[in-house]
Amino acid sequence: MRCRLLLIILAAAACLAQTAQRPGMSYAVENPPNPQLAVRQIRGEAVDPIHMGIPLVELGLYTGAAPHKLLAVGSTDENGKFDFGKKVAPGKYHLIALYPGLCTANIPLLVNRHGSGKKIILHMTYPGLGACSYASLK
Repeated sequence: MRCRLLLIILAAAACLAQTAQRPGMSYAVENPPNPQLAVRQIRGEAVDPIHMGIPLVELGLYTGAAPHKLLAVGSTDENGKFDFGKKVAPGKYHLIALYPGLCTANIPLLVNRHGSGKKIILHMTYPGLGACSYASLK
């Protein structure tokens, strides 16, 4: 569990600090950046380029304002689904998703009662295929 938490923290630090790319790393600056998704609750699915659910994606939920603080960790189930429950307070967050060999996703979220009731779909892609990982609502 400590190792997973350390991996999430390191990945989030790289994403949130917008550090320069280094050869061999799977982090890429989003171009264009991910738009903020307005949702009622943080739940959804992580999918690969052929839209299959990805099991055991490591997830970290961070505050939206700097300095970003880790609020919760989790992972997707065997079908790629995740749910942080209904206890996430309204506000701005960053959802970080990490899986070996795929681009790290850094998704800005706005949780409020007027947000979409749809699920978050984390589209996780391989490095070097144009746009890196991104999210949509379904």
